[in-house]
Amino acid sequence: MEPWISDAITAGGPTTPVACPAHDTVVIRTQADFNRYASNQTLLASTSIGSVVITWPNITSSALSALLSQKTSIGELVIEDAVLLTSLSPALDRVQTISSSITLNRLSQCVSLSFPVLTQIGSAFNIDSLARVTNISVPELVTVGGAMRIHNLGSLVALDTSSLVTVNQSLTMARLTRVSGPTMSSALSSLRSVGGAAFFQHINALGSDTGAALNLESLRSVGSNFEVRETRLGRYIPAFCGDKYRMLYLLSLMRPCLLYTSPSPRDLSTSR
Repeated sequence: MEPWISDAITAGGPTTPVACPAHDTVVIRTQADFNRYASNQTLLASTSIGSVVITWPNITSSALSALLSQKTSIGELVIEDAVLLTSLSPALDRVQTISSSITLNRLSQCVSLSFPVLTQIGSAFNIDSLARVTNISVPELVTVGGAMRIHNLGSLVALDTSSLVTVNQSLTMARLTRVSGPTMSSALSSLRSVGGAAFFQHINALGSDTGAALNLESLRSVGSNFEVRETRLGRYIPAFCGDKYRMLYLLSLMRPCLLYTSPSPRDLSTSR
């Protein structure tokens, strides 16, 4: 019997096999959806699964773990609007490959995202609007086959993508206003190639850590535009940019300053 045959088939049961579509696509929008998949022992024990799309607001970290903790390979992962989810661990601790894309969006209570052994994402990697996330750890990730977008994470202080070498399409990192200095220096330290545009904006824009600098020293090629706004690069400007970009970048850091000189309306006797 093929592994996709439902566990509902038992001796004395139906003579026609019942296909378990959960192995191809898992869509969880309600408690009833979750209960149906969580009761399928073949699904739970399998190490691979197709698309997982979760928009059920009340799924918890323990429920997610019950569903996915044995998985080493996932086709596509989408989790949105799950307001009770606080962490992806241990649910995704064994996942090594995502053959399509990852989308994590509007997880309002989530504080930590961890993919400890994930090495490859076949398509897009999209993390957006996770207001409470303080830590993202994907330390073994080497390749993102599509675009990579990490955006609008106002509480993020630690980002580990230190093994990332290639992003095949565009790379966008924006509104990461609290990322710490050591994190910025190591997060993209191995990145060598971006197939599309590379855009960095409002990273550590609050300026709480004067030693913060995004390390792009290993970056050798960008397929389209390379743009940095309100983000410290310091000495870690990519080598391919050359002296012209270094000068433009330094000029972009300058801010207008009005200097009062004599005579001053406030102190005519001592102004210079």
